[in-house]
Amino acid sequence: NLYNLQTLILSSDITKLPTNMSKLINLRHLDNSGAWMKEMPPQMGKMKNLRKLSVFGVGIHDDGSSIKELGELQHLSGKLSLLNLENVQCINKDTTEVILKNKQDLSGLKLEWKRGHGAEDSEKERILLEQLCPHTNLNSLTITNYEGTSFPKWLGDSSFSKMVFIKLRNCLALPLLGQLLMMSEIIPPV
Repeated sequence: NLYNLQTLILSSDITKLPTNMSKLINLRHLDNSGAWMKEMPPQMGKMKNLRKLSVFGVGIHDDGSSIKELGELQHLSGKLSLLNLENVQCINKDTTEVILKNKQDLSGLKLEWKRGHGAEDSEKERILLEQLCPHTNLNSLTITNYEGTSFPKWLGDSSFSKMVFIKLRNCLALPLLGQLLMMSEIIPPV
């Protein structure tokens, strides 16, 4: 019933948010970076005023939030971590509605799959990563536990000239990064 709440900071004790969280339509800042949540509640896309969202965990069940909910959050800014990307079930259905490319105020993006998730189809992972292409204003990108055998073309595209940091952790392949000119650090797979 806290309809006018604008900022919510969660402690590490929080593991799950209420399923009716989407009723907080005036919420602008949700800092869940310290919480141990595996997935977001359903219908997060209804929180149209949300500006800051630290972590978005993709749900595995119907009671969790689908990755397509991110497409509705048009005003996100700052740093965003997308976790549990192995839970994206149907690439064509779920990811066509995800529009990271229009989120020009995102400065940092972390894309993470669960370690050892055993991708059945490396092409499926590459297509998902292709469809998660961010806006070219992004300056920091971290990709963790990606099991695709190749990276999408956008990762080495020269239009990402503001990119100053790329970190690849536990990835099976190394992308072609030759066209990125303003890189300050590249950390290869471990």
